[in-house]
Amino acid sequence: MDFSKTCAAAGKACPLLKRLRLRSGRFEDCRASGDVEAAAIATTMPKPRSLQLFAKHISNGGLVPILDGCPLLESLNIRHCFNIVMNDELHARCSRVQTLRRPHDSGGPRIFGKIHLAHVSGKSF
Repeated sequence: MDFSKTCAAAGKACPLLKRLRLRSGRFEDCRASGDVEAAAIATTMPKPRSLQLFAKHISNGGLVPILDGCPLLESLNIRHCFNIVMNDELHARCSRVQTLRRPHDSGGPRIFGKIHLAHVSGKSF
């Protein structure tokens, strides 16, 4: 099932959208549409601060436009997005995101990442 039109419609209808969570269903097979959905997010949702794309079939080619098109992004969860390869270029692009959950990160307590970030940046989350 292709949700790119739904993503685009949501982005146009909610221009101030701050948080979006998308998850692939257990039996969902949308490998071909993952980057198309990502393009819809990148072009119609400029203001999200938190984006969760759990187990979506997106690649680096889909994630990079999101990072470029969503400059206010503070939290990004791409766990189980196994088509994404966290190479040096992508790590550099993600460096501005305060809370990053990578494709192979565990589902452990979220507080671990926040404590780590607070320790590094001196900020309290």
